[in-house]
Amino acid sequence: VWGLRVGDRVGKGLRTAPRDALIAVATAPSQRAAAYSVHRGLDHAGTIAGALAAAWCLHTLHLDVGTIFLWSAVPGLLVILAAIRGTRGLDTGPGPVVVERPRAALSPDLRWLLVLVGLSRLGMASELFLLLFAGRFVPLWVVPLLWAGLHAVKTVASLGAASASRWVGPGALVAAGWATHAVVFAGFGFAALRWDTVFASAAAASGDVATRAHAAGAQPVAALLGLFLAWGAYAGLTEGAEKAMVAAEARVEARGTAFGAYHLVVGAAALPGAVGFGWLWDRHGPAAAFMAGAVVAGLAMLGLVATRQRG
Repeated sequence: VWGLRVGDRVGKGLRTAPRDALIAVATAPSQRAAAYSVHRGLDHAGTIAGALAAAWCLHTLHLDVGTIFLWSAVPGLLVILAAIRGTRGLDTGPGPVVVERPRAALSPDLRWLLVLVGLSRLGMASELFLLLFAGRFVPLWVVPLLWAGLHAVKTVASLGAASASRWVGPGALVAAGWATHAVVFAGFGFAALRWDTVFASAAAASGDVATRAHAAGAQPVAALLGLFLAWGAYAGLTEGAEKAMVAAEARVEARGTAFGAYHLVVGAAALPGAVGFGWLWDRHGPAAAFMAGAVVAGLAMLGLVATRQRG
């Protein structure tokens, strides 16, 4: 299973940068932020549909997991055929360009943008941390619904960002998304401080989820769930707009290199960011981890705003 999972991630790494470059080629510059946002919205919608389809196959058709995995290969094969047909005849610009130093293909503005993207990802936490925290206050059966709800918000936010990008531009969307990241994480941090105190009371010491939620109060729990769903707005605002900014800053012949560097930075920053978040969680509690993430995201947002104003 570990080997298959690694192979899957290798495939993702190989396809992501050229796919983003193809979207840039097939889309007018003024429409790229919208195109990337629509792509991400459809991606999240597919996550919801796939999860619901799998649940239906398990519950209603009584299929085993192995059979469901086999059937899931069918849409994967159809996508490959659609990609071959859809890119046939697409003008991808000049042919292969040999760059002696890939870094030379990245402009100073693009390198600074990648620095800010990396900084924002250092303050990131896996969404599993959010589920872990939210799961302290709700019954277990609600957790999958939170996951589906999160992706529903991502879908709506991505499609909304596609429309908004025509009016405010991708830079403003990214800044708003990073600000949302900071606000939501700060909210989780304050919630952790409040409920850690609640958990110390005798009423919460029973270990029962319902008792803990009752001790915390209905309104704070509702606020927590609202913060969890608001996290989806961050993804919807930034996922497409960041790529539009990369496409705008990259030279035509170096877009593949630029998107490769972008995804390299995102992946390279995600690992220490997640490990650092987990270390703070274990050593100092969820509040410290979420507050640190909020500070880092806020710094990235301020750096982007300052750059845009200077430009």
